Amino acid sequence: RTWLLPLIRRHARGASLVYWGDQLLASARALGGLAAGYIKAGAAHEQQALRCRALELQIWGTLPAFATWASDTAQGFSTLTPKLGAAFQNRADLHPAICNTIATICLQNRLTLQAAGGGDLVAPGQPLPNVAQPSSAAPADAHPSGFDDDDASPADTDDVPESYTEEVATRNIAALRQLSMSWLPALCSAFVATSASERAPLGQAIAAYASICTPDVVGGFFRKALQKIIQAVNEAAADAMSEGKGGGKGGAVTAASSERRGTFTDLA
Repeated sequence: RTWLLPLIRRHARGASLVYWGDQLLASARALGGLAAGYIKAGAAHEQQALRCRALELQIWGTLPAFATWASDTAQGFSTLTPKLGAAFQNRADLHPAICNTIATICLQNRLTLQAAGGGDLVAPGQPLPNVAQPSSAAPADAHPSGFDDDDASPADTDDVPESYTEEVATRNIAALRQLSMSWLPALCSAFVATSASERAPLGQAIAAYASICTPDVVGGFFRKALQKIIQAVNEAAADAMSEGKGGGKGGAVTAASSERRGTFTDLA
């Protein structure tokens, strides 16, 4: 039945996050355990390990689809957060699926409130962050989770379901805001620790989550990023002065500080 996974990933809408957590997550974990066992068994079992790992990632790739106009966002995302948080911390290869899920939930509920006149969530004119949709048939050299930046946005902004009323979206965003101090620090830390070429899903998730948070929450993270930028600038300036006096470390500190400054500038 694995042929169903690309269809689910592409077409599932209005499903249950609780169901995904109860049923599909268990299957993904079982496959991950099998893959780990095959890897430990040695090179003779490499193909079995690769197949199990690929299936595990394909199941994780269905999560954003289950999050698309989910029927139980407030309950489901709150219930899933401890498990998703653990997976996020331990498995960088699951970042695209988890980040896409977060962005989808945040943007769709924000969109629903804006369409209903509840546009006080963000400053007028602030654009919706652009997020990649999981692709139904990823090429061989694509990311193993099946995500393709050329796909359409999962915010699915053209057609808000009738079931997504202002009341539902308000309840969902209240639940998301309660979890913001669990997710935003983890997302920001991962963003800083990830190479620039792999940061896009993290940046999109951070932008989407920030767009539904209160100004005081977003302001706190923004100030911390600015502090890191100022610290990097000061370190580079101090190293340049020391080098000019015959000391310093030959620009090594300056280069590292410049890279760190760029990272936190992107984050801010």
